[in-house]
Amino acid sequence: MKSVEDDLDKFYANKQFYFERGIPYHRGFCLYGEPGTGKSSIINYLAAKYGRYIYHISAASLTSGNIQNMVAGMGDYCFVAVEDIDCMYHGRVPTDTALPAFNDVLNAFDSITAPKGMVLFITTNVIEHLDKALVRPGRIDRMLNLTYCDGHQITEFIKRFYPGDTWDCFGPEFEGKFTPARIQELLIETSSAKEFYERLCHELSLLQ
Repeated sequence: MKSVEDDLDKFYANKQFYFERGIPYHRGFCLYGEPGTGKSSIINYLAAKYGRYIYHISAASLTSGNIQNMVAGMGDYCFVAVEDIDCMYHGRVPTDTALPAFNDVLNAFDSITAPKGMVLFITTNVIEHLDKALVRPGRIDRMLNLTYCDGHQITEFIKRFYPGDTWDCFGPEFEGKFTPARIQELLIETSSAKEFYERLCHELSLLQ
């Protein structure tokens, strides 16, 4: 997460650098990984941190309107989230005949009418379904593979929910077993770091 925040801090601080060199002032991220690994949560967190409005583009919105007009009508310095894009396009082929052509979608985001300061997020569970033209540098600047939690990430979750508790006993046996979504759900359901740890150990025993 911190690497994304550092990236956006630099992006927002260097606006003049883009303008002086005629570089489109946009940034693009592809978040990929199994369901529950926190792709949507990251977008929502970053939007809250930077005070950005999120325009969500779904299959329904793509079939009901003109993508070029849709993007051109977005406000400057916005976030745009195209989640589960692999469910809309397999490679360059639309999964529904009502969806716009793949190239029309690319052109809309590359257009000079696209909002300045736009940060585009696309998410997918199956990275192999994405066409290389969609994720090429200049369109997508960072590829982030979101995985199951390791011990350090679990500890960071606890610090966020229970800042007064020090709890750092998650060894390798916990790694790769729980998604961020499940960790967050357990933290919401429990009332202390100790109770959370006991619940997590119980779930771990069921997996073994």
